[in-house]
Amino acid sequence: MTKIVSEMLNNSLNALFNKDIGLAQLVSTSDDVVDELNAAMYQIVRSKISDNSELVDQMMPQLSVSRYLERIADHCTNIAEDVEYYINGEIVRHKSIN
Repeated sequence: MTKIVSEMLNNSLNALFNKDIGLAQLVSTSDDVVDELNAAMYQIVRSKISDNSELVDQMMPQLSVSRYLERIADHCTNIAEDVEYYINGEIVRHKSIN
């Protein structure tokens, strides 16, 4: 998850500086993967705590880190969406994918 988010940050900034819509779109698709990993981490932490309540203090920070990484990914996606708007003049934020 850390590697993906780091790449998203790098790609979103490169998309901005180089006006590269392809990189911007790559960032947006990577966000879905990070969302899935964050949801999976929640399930892992929940399962571990259910199995052994003494692990709460060890597992909760992992959940926090996962959530913070997911938020960073969201911010990278916002940058990428702004790049697409800057280049195309089209708002892609909140666009439903069907």
